[in-house]
Amino acid sequence: MQKRIQQRFIGPNSKLIQRPQWIFFCLVISFLGVSLSGIVAAASPYDNEPDVLEVLFVRDATMRLIEGMPVDLDGDAYAGVAEVLDLVGEIEWQRMAQEVPIEELNELQEIAEGSLGEELYNFNNAFYLWIPPERDIWAIAEELEALPGIHLAMPVPRPMPLPAIPDFQPNQGYLKNPDGKAPTGIGSYHAWTKAWGDGTSVRICDLEYGWIVNHSDISKLKNASLNPFQATQPYGVDDRNHGAAVAGELVADYNGWGVTGMVKGAQLHTFATSYTYDPKVKAIWRVPEAILLATVILAPGDVILLEQQWENSPGSGKFIPVEFWGAKGGAQTNNAVYAAIKLAVGKGIHVVEAAGNGGENLNTYKWYGDSGAIIVGAGGVSKTNSFDPGDLEKLILSSYGNRVNLQGWGEDIYTAGYGDKHGSNGSTDSFTADFSGTSGASPMVAAAVASCVGYWKLGLLQPANSLTPAMMRSLLINTGTPQIDNSMLPAPIGPRPNLEDAFLALENWAPQVVQWVEVDMPSTTFKTGDNFYLNVKISNNTGTAMGNTKLLVFLDLGGVFFFYPTWTPAPQIGTVNVGTGTQTVVIIPPFKWPAGLGKGYGAKVYATMLDASWQIIGRIGYAEFSWSP
Repeated sequence: MQKRIQQRFIGPNSKLIQRPQWIFFCLVISFLGVSLSGIVAAASPYDNEPDVLEVLFVRDATMRLIEGMPVDLDGDAYAGVAEVLDLVGEIEWQRMAQEVPIEELNELQEIAEGSLGEELYNFNNAFYLWIPPERDIWAIAEELEALPGIHLAMPVPRPMPLPAIPDFQPNQGYLKNPDGKAPTGIGSYHAWTKAWGDGTSVRICDLEYGWIVNHSDISKLKNASLNPFQATQPYGVDDRNHGAAVAGELVADYNGWGVTGMVKGAQLHTFATSYTYDPKVKAIWRVPEAILLATVILAPGDVILLEQQWENSPGSGKFIPVEFWGAKGGAQTNNAVYAAIKLAVGKGIHVVEAAGNGGENLNTYKWYGDSGAIIVGAGGVSKTNSFDPGDLEKLILSSYGNRVNLQGWGEDIYTAGYGDKHGSNGSTDSFTADFSGTSGASPMVAAAVASCVGYWKLGLLQPANSLTPAMMRSLLINTGTPQIDNSMLPAPIGPRPNLEDAFLALENWAPQVVQWVEVDMPSTTFKTGDNFYLNVKISNNTGTAMGNTKLLVFLDLGGVFFFYPTWTPAPQIGTVNVGTGTQTVVIIPPFKWPAGLGKGYGAKVYATMLDASWQIIGRIGYAEFSWSP
């Protein structure tokens, strides 16, 4: 699917609309002192591209690009557009989703509408309009948006700067299980003890500007990009560090050095939001399109992480969620970012979105609706003075409000990138103790989502699409560690995920199974010559004894396999007499830990029951541990 979609990106440009007579008209009008648009230019509400507009025709239109011109097949949504653009000059129309077939966009809308039970926007009606850069783009946008057939017309925003990174102490405490002691982690260590609780089988797509793709501790960044048209970074090398820091939190290698990703088993994708299809044409910020294209490629149960934010007023530092795309005066609309998020959520993809580092009260903003995304605030970790927010409290920089669902660590995040701990700025071996803000908090929530999906799919043997984005958001909110709010006024950023309680809830949600197997490791490290032993717990809740049943247990030592009961490389199946209730099988083989494997990490043991036809019954037991020479 990925290859097929990427091939679609390479398509013909839309035909230019030639208007050679515009020069003569411009000269006449300039002598008269009249604006080409007829409207006096106003101050720009945000920093924008001077020569390209997003134009969203009304939802009920059926727009198609025919010989370079938008045409409404079922109505007259284009009425009046030609008159507005008559004196603008040489223009070009492009489909916003030119690399996705019309039929596939219609199908995506139908699927999402059926899932959410509401009418959604069809991206076949969304276009880019390129105009001469000397024209008054805001006045043109205002005139176009006033037409009855156009839902929204706005200049394309330029990429927002990434937030500054404070200086904090190094740690990776966010991996630890919640234990009532500060700082509170999200429970990754517990998740790793469960079958595929490390995010295995889940794809996470990070949307931002750039990454250190050859970072030595994040092998999954190699060939991760879904966007072959990624542009030069709009804000320089620090953006690559930002992407590396996010990727490090998520999927850094489990190799005994550096940092370890919260969902080290997940597959990472990246999609740069600033790009162009033509190397001769400058890149523009294409957040709606990036979300849409990632949605087409991903499947239900996968995760889109929006590492972007929106500045409500240029230069104000009032950063809020990027789904306020194009907002003027704090009013959200059914804009292209919002509409694309709805389609992703409707397809069953979990969208995780930063609340923004503006310290803004989002309750004072006008919301168009609930996009279905999980919005993430930044919480405190360590209290260094009486004025500093403590564990689980809102950090000053974090935007907040009732729409913010969950929080992650907003400080003290030890991860890849930047180089203040090792390696120079932007180098392949760089690490930091200073990553922070909602940029650092959002990957933690994305990781919690991926852990839950992996366990739901492969640990509990449930279909990914049966754990909907709405269910996931509710699950993590209701099982999370509550926020501590010591302020005079409520400043909600939600609880912090607690994967131990979330997994328990998932087990209760999953349909009852015949039996399941759990693996108990009495030791976590083995070396050459050690006696290896473990316990296998079998639970049978049918009320009927199963009798002699096949028991499959095998070790995976970095690709070298050993099978119970003889612990030889040849596949073996044991037998156990399974009664009712829960029983423990103590396995002590005449076997010592093998020599010659060298130093390794991430050894795994799997256990399950097989029926008479050798099919897996119920849940699969799993444990992960380490060995040494």
